[in-house]
Amino acid sequence: MAAQCRPLCMPMALMSAPWPTGETEQASIVVYAEVTEYIKSHPKFPQRHFELRQLLREIYPYFLTYSILDRYADIRRSVRPPYGKGLIGDMDILIATTALERTLLFLQQTATLNESPN
Repeated sequence: MAAQCRPLCMPMALMSAPWPTGETEQASIVVYAEVTEYIKSHPKFPQRHFELRQLLREIYPYFLTYSILDRYADIRRSVRPPYGKGLIGDMDILIATTALERTLLFLQQTATLNESPN
């Protein structure tokens, strides 16, 4: 089975070595879309997709809410020109906003999120 990570994960972290914590695993539902996009090019996609769905039985998904989307809009506006460099992708902003709204630890794989103003 694919790995677990605590509590909000990016695609490669989900598919790498296990991170046992004994706590309930949590992730933005947007991560599911990113992982699915990533594994669609894998030659064993049906197997990997099945493993992902099995993993999701153990991970609590945070769905998008109005408060998350309102905060997303504020953050997105602050990182786009002329206010910011525009280096952070929309999906990453949605995932990060979910973490901020739900007071979760945010695990990332890209350095650009370190430039987030909030």
